[in-house]
Amino acid sequence: MSIFGIAKRGFGMLGKSKKVSPTIKSVKPNVPKTKLQKSERDLDLAKHKYKGTAKKTEMIVDKIKAQTKRVNEQSKKIFGK
Repeated sequence: MSIFGIAKRGFGMLGKSKKVSPTIKSVKPNVPKTKLQKSERDLDLAKHKYKGTAKKTEMIVDKIKAQTKRVNEQSKKIFGK
């Protein structure tokens, strides 16, 4: 089979695919107009910041625990029990 035959085959397969989901054409902006909407937006932002900070703190604690465990194991190997 020639190179051109392989290329034609590849292009033919591209055209047969089906779309899985519709394309996103636009996203509505979140522009609050009232004080209540503004405070709801601020609350949502605060929730997201809290979640991110909590996750970051959790990762740091896990990292410290792993390092402590590793250091303890190394010290046992060096100094014995």
